[in-house]
Amino acid sequence: MFKSPEPIHGLKQLEIVIFGTGAAGQRVFDNLNKDLKIIGFADNDVQKQNTLLNGLPVFSPQQLEATSAHVVVASEFYEQIRKSLLEETALDESRISQAPASAMTSSCFGKHHVTGICILETICKGLSEAKLDYHIDAGTLLGLYRDEKLIPWDDDLDIAVDSSLFSALKNKMSEIKTSLENVTQEMWGLDELTSEHTFGNVLKGKPRSLKLACTSNDDLASVDFFIKYRCTKHSDYCLASRGIRMPANLSESTFEKVLAGIAVRLPNDTEGYLGHHYGKDWRTPNPNWSLQDLDNSTIFYS
Repeated sequence: MFKSPEPIHGLKQLEIVIFGTGAAGQRVFDNLNKDLKIIGFADNDVQKQNTLLNGLPVFSPQQLEATSAHVVVASEFYEQIRKSLLEETALDESRISQAPASAMTSSCFGKHHVTGICILETICKGLSEAKLDYHIDAGTLLGLYRDEKLIPWDDDLDIAVDSSLFSALKNKMSEIKTSLENVTQEMWGLDELTSEHTFGNVLKGKPRSLKLACTSNDDLASVDFFIKYRCTKHSDYCLASRGIRMPANLSESTFEKVLAGIAVRLPNDTEGYLGHHYGKDWRTPNPNWSLQDLDNSTIFYS
């Protein structure tokens, strides 16, 4: 059962509007509706404004001024949305907060750990058989290295591959996709995403990730293959909302280790990597973590 994070408990006495009517907003509603007094949604899309979602009104940003509601932003683009609300409305910054990442997930590894490990093992075996160097990354690396399990409130798998191997990785995807379909008995799809910004070693228009996602079962974890662009000093990659920079020496090579019963590859300085990415308290589980907690990222505002 989903348990509301502590910051959300602090909003129990307030009326809440969820900013975002897409999948993330719907998930926040589903996960928090029993705990919070949600009175509506808000969205920048004029075609969605003044309609109903889950029987509740969808406000424009300007209409929020006439309410006393606290705005919970359900989006990776929290910083951009917050900036826009502060510039274009009379809302005080104390009335805006971000939904925890755990509240924006449709399913978590707390319920699907075995399946998540099975998916990860299938992918890592395929990459190793093709002699494609990689390492598990982000939340997947943090959970397996720290706890030898996937983070219970996470819902996707993260893998890093150097940009020099992108073509080989893309060529391998059809085979990996078939393997996943055989293992899960579900259909999978592949998307290639490109960077809309130039950030460090990443040029605008270059591949930023490949994404494998199950198209027939939302409960199965999607897989992000982050494409890392390196120079002597830095390893850079992009999400849709921000660029992330890591010292290159922390992942200049990889090594294999068995964690949670499967063989995975890790960056050569795993603890230095996790410390730089998640901060000095990376060993302490934090279900309230969100992208805005990263100190090594640059937010894209335009």
